Amino acid sequence: MIRPVLSFAAALTLSAGLAEACSATAGVPSNVPVHGSACSVSTQVEEYRSVRLTRATDLGRGLVRQNITDGGGCGYENNLIVHDCNADRLLVVGWEMFDVMDSLTPNSPQPALERITDRIDQAAQGGSPLTLSAIAGLARSERLPTALELAGGTRVSINGHGVSTSCACQTYYP
Repeated sequence: MIRPVLSFAAALTLSAGLAEACSATAGVPSNVPVHGSACSVSTQVEEYRSVRLTRATDLGRGLVRQNITDGGGCGYENNLIVHDCNADRLLVVGWEMFDVMDSLTPNSPQPALERITDRIDQAAQGGSPLTLSAIAGLARSERLPTALELAGGTRVSINGHGVSTSCACQTYYP
């Protein structure tokens, strides 16, 4: 009888910790983007919603990756951007909803964009970064709805909010 009580108490403690992990913090809406380090940009479009371009990661050989997200609190839309600075092209892969609560649940499946990002990073660390075509193939195999190749530096719109993508190549491969 003690074991079920302890398990129930542990489950309550875990639930409380998960709920705290996904508490939303209100921001002040503004159309002015805030520029951070390594080409990151954030715009607070609503009290509990922001559009963000994450820090750029140099993959070597002219390739750089970032994510562009839209959301806040416990979930957001996530898209992957891979810049091929040598070819002046970029690939937008997505979209995928990310739920913070799901990510904290034991044995939850790894999101498709994380699996693709892991493959991209492994190939880059091995000295043979993947091409945009190969990454688009990974997106198709993961059944993601978008793998759109665009001109480098294209202003990308996520749910009506545009973000410049020119910083990554200008910073890492001028």
